[in-house]
Amino acid sequence: MADPGRYLLAHQDRIYSCELVPGSRNRNICIRVKPLAPRPGEEGFWHTLAGGDDRQLNLFVGGEKTTCQIRVSFPNRISRARVLRVIEDHAEWIREQYRRLHRLAAKQAANRLGTGTVLYHRGHKLQLVVLNPTPFRRGIFLRDSHLLCYVETGGSRTVRQILENWYRRETEKLIDNRIRRLALGLTERDFVFKVRSQKSRWGSCSEQGQLNFNWRLAMAPDYVLEYLIVHELAHLEELNHSPRYWRLVHRHGSRVKQARLWLKRNSARLDVL
Repeated sequence: MADPGRYLLAHQDRIYSCELVPGSRNRNICIRVKPLAPRPGEEGFWHTLAGGDDRQLNLFVGGEKTTCQIRVSFPNRISRARVLRVIEDHAEWIREQYRRLHRLAAKQAANRLGTGTVLYHRGHKLQLVVLNPTPFRRGIFLRDSHLLCYVETGGSRTVRQILENWYRRETEKLIDNRIRRLALGLTERDFVFKVRSQKSRWGSCSEQGQLNFNWRLAMAPDYVLEYLIVHELAHLEELNHSPRYWRLVHRHGSRVKQARLWLKRNSARLDVL
């Protein structure tokens, strides 16, 4: 292995490029899979699936020759030989996740972000309806179980951009209506929050008191959103995941275990855009 931070895993007809990331803050061996940048002409899309052992897969579903990159973080005390054994032991598991995603992609690709696409809002299933705008109808409107998206064909804004902007506004509104109430009794620190594009996180907290939340959170049920708000607020007191931190989360949050389980099982629903 020429590069000590790289490892090539060959499994059946696929090759996986593994990035090995040791760190003093890592507590366990954690495997995350993400796509390499697609080559020109290669079609596919992102999809997220919660894997076993609390791992999260972000695989690119595309042509049969699409490769994936594995990022493996682990404590400094664990030898690379052991890490490589763990990767190899899970090769078939990684391959099976790819098969499952590929089957799911085949069902969704034909109607990607068009009329009939299934979306979610506050945990409820919606059906997207794409319509031509009128002098009185532009933008997005929520009607019962349908999300009406009025977009001009060939216009400067795409359906994806319009949907993302709408979800951003929804997420910001939902958090703004809850965060001060949830902070009562948990922290007295000043904080601000922003809704951002975060590819691999639902939220984050800085030492300066800035809380960041993923714009897709308006898709999740309210109790999941509230858990994630409490999760980040607790970091204002404990910027770690120590036992004291988790005691704060469980003391001030509700349905914490249920929310974590929902995220593990349903992350794919929040990654449709």
